[in-house]
Parts: sequence; C-alpha cells; structure tokens
Amino acid sequence: MKRALLILFFSLSISAFAQNTPSKVGLFPNPAVSYVDVTLNETVQNDVVVTLSDILGNKIETYKFKSGETLRIEFAPLNLKNGIYLFKIESGDDVYLKRLVIKQ
Repeated sequence: MKRALLILFFSLSISAFAQNTPSKVGLFPNPAVSYVDVTLNETVQNDVVVTLSDILGNKIETYKFKSGETLRIEFAPLNLKNGIYLFKIESGDDVYLKRLVIKQ
C-alpha cells in the first residue's frame, strides 16, 4: 500500500511539474503509438542533454547536443512498452520535463 501511494504521489508531482513546462519543448504525438518527435523550439547557448526514463526513473536513453544545434529526436519505430515515460531536457540552468504516454 505504501508503494502504491508513493507512486501515486510521484505521478501527481510529475504531472503538475510537466504541465508547467513552457511551449518551448514539443512532443508529438502524445499519446504515441508508433513514433514520437521531440523538439526544442529555441536556439540554446549551452550544451543540451536529453534523457528518456520510465516513470520510476530508470534511464532508457540519453542524447547530447552541442550549443547552437537544432534539437530534434525522432523515435521510429517506437520500441517502448505501454506506460508513462519522461523526457528531461537540460540546458544550462534550464530544465524542462515532458511526460510521454505510450499506447500500442
């Protein structure tokens, strides 16, 4: 029971934080079935690290971009199981978090 409450609290916290993410980060389509595109709609002055993890925080993939590069990641075919995943985008002091739902 404690674990279920902890996961529920964590999910609600992530959901609230993800809704405050500015429109600078694009994630389409969401929910996703066969592919997903992730974009950062601004030119950044710092290196960017994008981390994909499951809802429990287990890292699945990490991508690194140099400053000035266009950030675009396309996952096709999408080899993830049904569930909720998180994209964390870090650039200097800015951190953006987007939630991705997979429904196959």
